[in-house]
Amino acid sequence: MYNWGMMVEGYFARHGETDWNKLKRIQGQTDVPLSAEGIRQAEELARQVIGSGISVIHSSPLLRAIETSRIVSAYFKIPIISNNGLNERSYGDFEGKLFDEVNADLKKHNTTLKLSSPKGGESYSNFTERVLVTFNEIVQRHKDGKILLVCHGGVLEVLTRHLSKTEDKDGDNDDIGYAFANASIRAFLV
Repeated sequence: MYNWGMMVEGYFARHGETDWNKLKRIQGQTDVPLSAEGIRQAEELARQVIGSGISVIHSSPLLRAIETSRIVSAYFKIPIISNNGLNERSYGDFEGKLFDEVNADLKKHNTTLKLSSPKGGESYSNFTERVLVTFNEIVQRHKDGKILLVCHGGVLEVLTRHLSKTEDKDGDNDDIGYAFANASIRAFLV
């Protein structure tokens, strides 16, 4: 299904920090802006990719990602393509709640955030499929030039896991992307 036989290189970046990130509050698709620290991080991210040859940015349209993208784009004068497929997983009724509280409640029911299907939210399998289809489309579209994807911790976790061919079958890796620091960047080659 995923035709990544060509050589496409680029970078994945997580958006800058929000106040909700600092509190470890589940954002999902709730539109939360960057904090002052997040703006500073996005500016530092832009400085890190100077000279990288990035020709286009694909960004989640959620405010925290698009603000990060705009800051990076201002340094390079390159286009931003907004792509809903790069949005974070929708956590439905869990959005706005503290991760630790939700996790503790789910543990009582012998499940995890990853394995649950929150009311009004998106299942992890649907989320994973959406992200991988979107990534495939982006890679097919940009066979020449380097791309930067600005998205979310959960999206980065799916992409990293898939590209490294590792799985989380039991759902115990449930940090919803906290393994990726805000405004962190990783290179990829597919």
